Formats: sequence, C-alpha cells, structure tokens
Amino acid sequence: MEPEERDRLTRVETKVDNIEEELRTLKADVREIKSLLTEARGGWRMLLLVGGAGAALGGLVLKLVDWMRL
Repeated sequence: MEPEERDRLTRVETKVDNIEEELRTLKADVREIKSLLTEARGGWRMLLLVGGAGAALGGLVLKLVDWMRL
C-alpha cells in the first residue's frame, strides 16, 4: 500500500469514527426527546381530565343554584 493510500484510508477511518460518535450522540438526544414527549402527553391527558371534571362540577353547581331559586 502506498503512503498516499494509507493517508487517505486513515482520514476516512477518522471521519467514520467521528460520524459514529455523532450518531451515538444523536441517538441519545432522540431518546431524551421521546421521553419528554411521553411526559408531555401524560400532562395533556391530566389537564383534559381536570378541565372536564371542573366543567362538570361547574355545571352541577349552576344547576343546583337554579334549582334552589325555584
């Protein structure tokens, strides 16, 4: 193998190593984003549950107030 070919091969190997490291970092970032989205999804569900319960309770209170006026 000629010195030029060896140098080119070394540069390519270095670039591949860098790409592999970036890919590992990217995978970790994607896992973190997935985890955050999962938590956010649960938060939205809880918000809808609390909002629905509040609306139902408010409707019940207004119905009772209207009933008591009669």
